[in-house]
Amino acid sequence: MNQPDRTLHLDWISEQWDRVGQFYASLETGYTTASIALKRFNGFSSKNHFYRANRELGRVFKTEHILRYLSDGEMRQRNRRGLLKGEQMNGLARDLN
Repeated sequence: MNQPDRTLHLDWISEQWDRVGQFYASLETGYTTASIALKRFNGFSSKNHFYRANRELGRVFKTEHILRYLSDGEMRQRNRRGLLKGEQMNGLARDLN
């Protein structure tokens, strides 16, 4: 059974850093729309260097978020309150129907 590779390849990100910056800057400045950028991005092969760099960057952000979530009790409480509020609304909707 093969184990997935859990190593963050920061070198992939650094090799494509300029291109990644241009990609996100074009979104931020409104030069291109998110839908057009995503169509272009989704057209890349999973072996494409730009695609892999973005995937790794996403993993960095996800790891940062998980670590922040685990270390910040107040953040966990806010998330829990938000989830409970949604569940209460769903329960109310079920009761009304």
